Amino acid sequence: MNTLTPFNMTELLHNDHYKIATIELAAGTNMPRHFSDCEGFLIVEKGSALLIYPGQTFELSSGSNLSIPPNEHHLIKVIEDFKAYLVLGNKSSVTFPNLS
Repeated sequence: MNTLTPFNMTELLHNDHYKIATIELAAGTNMPRHFSDCEGFLIVEKGSALLIYPGQTFELSSGSNLSIPPNEHHLIKVIEDFKAYLVLGNKSSVTFPNLS
């Protein structure tokens, strides 16, 4: 397993077409503002969180799934211990612009 970021985002699978990562965050924490250079698909296994874009917020809970457009800056605010799977293109990257 490869750690992608310091925010409990761990790559589970990487092949010629896509990669799958798990995201695990504790209640009361945030995943800072970030974006990916390709469309992503988020599938929530457990917990609840808010996916926050400028001007728009989505509630995420167990069983939720959501398409995240490329280059759309967003953050995740965790309400209840959270675990989700993220599917991205195999050559995509996730950028945290405020961590430079």
